[in-house]
Amino acid sequence: MKRTNVLHALLILVLFTSLPLLCGGETALEKGFRNPPEDAKPWTWYHWVDGNVSREGIRADLQAMKKAGIGGFIVLDVSLRMPRGKIRTLSKEWYELIRYTIETAAELGLKVGFHNCPGWSTSGGPWVRPEDGMKELLITETQISGGKKLILPRPKIRNFLSDTAVLAFPTLKPERPEEKLPEPKLSSNIDFSLNPKPLPWDFSRKTGRSLEVLQNRQTSDFIMLDPLQQKESVVLTFEYPRAVTANRLELRYGRHSGAADYRISCSEDGLVFTPLADYQRQSANIRSFSFQGRKARFYRLEVRKIYHDYLPVLLASARFFPEQRIPNLDAKVFRTKSPSCKIPGTFPVSSEQILDQKQILDLTGKLDQKGTLHWMAPEGRWTILRFSTAFLNRYNHPTSASGRGLECDKLSPRAVENFWNGMPAEVIRQAGALCGRDRTLAMIQVDSYEAGTQNWTTTFPADFRRLRGYDMLPYLPVLSGRYVGSPERSERFLEDYRRTVSDLYAEAFGKHFGEPAHRHHLDFVTESYGAPFDEVLQTSYSDIPMGEFWKGGIQAGNALLASNAARISGKKYVQMECFTANEKSGRWSTTPASLKQQGDYAFSLGVNRFVFHSYVHQPFLRFCPGLTLMKYGFHFNRNNTMWKLFPGWIAYVTRCQYLLQQGNLVSDVLYLGDDRPPCGVSLKPELPFGYQGACLDRTAFLERLSVKNGKFQLSHGAESSLLIVPFSNFVDEEILRKLLHLAEEGGTILLGPKPERAPGLSGYPHSDTAVRALADKLWGTDGRKPMERKIGKGRVFSGLSPKEVLKRINLPPDLRLSGAPANQISFLHRRCEDGTDIYFITNASRRKTRLNFMLSLRSGARVPELFDAESGSISACPIYRWNGKTTEIPLRLEWNESVFLVFRTASARTHLVDGPWKPQKQKEILSSKLKEENGAIVLHAGSPGIFLGRNSEGNPVRAEIRSLPGIRDLSGEWTVKFPENSGIAGIRTIPRLHSLSESPETEIRYFSGTAEYKKSFPLSAEELKFRSEGRWILDLGEVCDGASVRLNGRDLGILWKPPFRCDVTDFLVAGENQLTVDVTNRWINRLIGDEQLPPDAEYRTRVEFMLLKFPDWFLSGKQSPTGRRAFATYRHWKKNDPLQKSGLPGPVRLIPVRKQELR
Repeated sequence: MKRTNVLHALLILVLFTSLPLLCGGETALEKGFRNPPEDAKPWTWYHWVDGNVSREGIRADLQAMKKAGIGGFIVLDVSLRMPRGKIRTLSKEWYELIRYTIETAAELGLKVGFHNCPGWSTSGGPWVRPEDGMKELLITETQISGGKKLILPRPKIRNFLSDTAVLAFPTLKPERPEEKLPEPKLSSNIDFSLNPKPLPWDFSRKTGRSLEVLQNRQTSDFIMLDPLQQKESVVLTFEYPRAVTANRLELRYGRHSGAADYRISCSEDGLVFTPLADYQRQSANIRSFSFQGRKARFYRLEVRKIYHDYLPVLLASARFFPEQRIPNLDAKVFRTKSPSCKIPGTFPVSSEQILDQKQILDLTGKLDQKGTLHWMAPEGRWTILRFSTAFLNRYNHPTSASGRGLECDKLSPRAVENFWNGMPAEVIRQAGALCGRDRTLAMIQVDSYEAGTQNWTTTFPADFRRLRGYDMLPYLPVLSGRYVGSPERSERFLEDYRRTVSDLYAEAFGKHFGEPAHRHHLDFVTESYGAPFDEVLQTSYSDIPMGEFWKGGIQAGNALLASNAARISGKKYVQMECFTANEKSGRWSTTPASLKQQGDYAFSLGVNRFVFHSYVHQPFLRFCPGLTLMKYGFHFNRNNTMWKLFPGWIAYVTRCQYLLQQGNLVSDVLYLGDDRPPCGVSLKPELPFGYQGACLDRTAFLERLSVKNGKFQLSHGAESSLLIVPFSNFVDEEILRKLLHLAEEGGTILLGPKPERAPGLSGYPHSDTAVRALADKLWGTDGRKPMERKIGKGRVFSGLSPKEVLKRINLPPDLRLSGAPANQISFLHRRCEDGTDIYFITNASRRKTRLNFMLSLRSGARVPELFDAESGSISACPIYRWNGKTTEIPLRLEWNESVFLVFRTASARTHLVDGPWKPQKQKEILSSKLKEENGAIVLHAGSPGIFLGRNSEGNPVRAEIRSLPGIRDLSGEWTVKFPENSGIAGIRTIPRLHSLSESPETEIRYFSGTAEYKKSFPLSAEELKFRSEGRWILDLGEVCDGASVRLNGRDLGILWKPPFRCDVTDFLVAGENQLTVDVTNRWINRLIGDEQLPPDAEYRTRVEFMLLKFPDWFLSGKQSPTGRRAFATYRHWKKNDPLQKSGLPGPVRLIPVRKQELR
């Protein structure tokens, strides 16, 4: 039969409740899937907010977590300008509550993690001393005239810690006083005097009225440059009294300034301008722009585009200078994090702009104990640079005054060790015998890095010499932006400088930070991104790599970074802070169904443990919905009306996570990552669809990668067939030697462009010679043409695409797809030690699209089994065929649907290989399914039709459905009962199903919570007999927003996603049947309804709608004096917001499905 016919075969996840098909008893995999262990359960953040913490609230929260199916939580104390509670952060009472939390968790069987400090960023607190805080290298400069003895006191330096070095050199010609540019006259195409604008985030602050603020460096005012509002580029023109040569523009910004595209140009007459430089997407952290200037009277700065309409450019000053400096210096010395730090200057630099290294004098030894410089300066003009170590004055946030302190030094092992002596040590002491990953307190966590960049520590010069092999002192002027020796040498030094910063992050904030955790048998968990380091290397030190993604869309944030760590190290868990929501995607609008597709997509990228964002501690037992994390998070807590529905989704998530924690991730291809920090996971050039790759950091490549039987093998046993090396124009000798060795041992390597030099100044210039010689051995002497070379036992390619190389080495895709766009399917493949292959495949279409397609999996001749994570059922796939080493399976995935395909053993049993289903009606109410039941393949059809197919023995098979009983419509009269505290008395009878938000009764219209719908319906004995021939399916139609069903007193479970259906066949009786549907909707309608009433508390009214103080009636435990039924610390909804559909609009139907065995 043709492939097109196979694609019409309709296959859906099937129910199967008998004993396993392929073995005599239940295997460990099956047992764990049906009843997952505790470590398969998701976790949640557990935020304590502004000292509002109580014992009774903790116990109620933890009991609710346990009942819902949560496996553990991470405690994080924060302050969000909410009314203060009684508990001071880090006080004796606070630690007692920490101990109580751990003890209660132990009692309930929950695991506990704790954030390493108050506030989510990052690692700081009041116990951190200034000498252990984050540091920076401050540079002050003074020009003097020589020929006399100089006594120069130490200048006043903010947050000074120690003198590092003092250097002097003859002042460069462009920096002499006589070369200073005259003051220009400023003009613009925009009149800033009209309607100065308030800032979007601070309505009390307005922008400046005049361009004069740009020439006053002492003011804190600024002007707003916003091309989106002005409908044109914003142009600033600088008119000088005479022609000048400018080579650098320096900008200063207001707080929260946005990124923009800039153009710098010049003109002799002010009419015709010549572009000098274009800068794309420059953030406010980039303050200095160098270019090759020319003599002109007019210079122009053009703001051409901004990248966030919420964040315009707030310009505080703008000045041109005659001297050339290293372009993009702030990024190149890691004062800010930007990938543009890797781009060298492309314009020529005149000799008068370059320092001669021999003329740089070290005056450090001429400082006295007070830091005063005593020096007999030679004749001439001299520039003195003083380098001082200062602490950065960075604090952990957001937290209260009692929890606030300096951020610890991220580059110093000593500072990290001292940091551990504060809150982490005390929490461990409070845990006592309950501390340890196999007990209750299981992990210490470092949240997303938001502490800002750090590029210096007290021991940096010694660390630089240890790591790079030479003294950095003669090159320190490069950190001021000056060229030393040559532009090439200066850029090379900066490469070494950035590499050293990254290595120190890894040593101190990675390796050393984790060591105390390991001494106490805790897992060290970090979200290793956001700082100027090698993210892949940094993540390798996390026992459980962790990332984050925000709610919304088909995206999973930096899941690839976290899962990549598992791919290259074999770590079991890939943890993800998930579904973080903002004021648009949160605000009590989340349902379990709305989280499924995005969660499944994250699973397909390798995530296997969710940490929900967030469960906010609810200290008050009476008031709902209660405390929130401002506008953030999807309100995962016991006060959410959705809490009754979450257990159904959590059970699904838990089964998924169990399977996704088995074995190792399969990666056909390895990449040698970019080791020029800042850098992360790079899988370029991209692989064709159906292959998956992993990115190696330098350490993993050098220490954990080998070749065995022609395959690349990592130390944990994972194998790959191809290594891709996408070099820049430089690489070090050690990398090339390892590549040559891997090739000689039998590895297959795809090389990028041939490198021309070594990085940095270590071993320079001999290092360049060694790199070129090794490159010739790998690339050959003509590295430009596409080629394939044999080196030892291996094959080396260059100049070819990954697709071409994969074809040449005869490696078919792990998954081949036909019949559906590749961008609408996402998949994951894991392999267990016993050879079991587990595939997870999800419908990732952005539109609500049903996908019918054919899969071809590189699984060998084994039986595919369907593991249904929604129901917990396992069955053999009823239709598939083997084609050599691949298995072809026709699949249909509804929107929001996913499937696990598991390959364990070969079987000689007969199965279907193809066959189309031809229904009599074009549109079926229920899609037909094929199921394997007791060794037979059975068609389940909801409409008449015929199935014609062929089995694996080549014999034709068929099944024909001639007729079915009629569909029973249950949408007539129902009774509805509301909770006692809803204000809706009595039981209501409704003649037809509709949305409760359409009710003429005010309380019903604004109702939020669970309403109990009841209906009785008759079933004749004849209709009941149909269950011997088929099944009865209850279809609730439209449900807003989820339901649990009981029939004749039997609980049929939670229906948390559409279609809201369940099989009721075994619970029906002849005669009257009693159907109860508990329908739960979201908080939205009640919150909008309360806004119709007078306020009962005081809230902020601009930007952040947060509670200012707890009202007296609330503190005394009384009801709202204005009749409001809900109380929350943030106003997410307004009076005129539209109501959401709620309740059970239906229609509710009882649908027959006839069964017919294929013969």
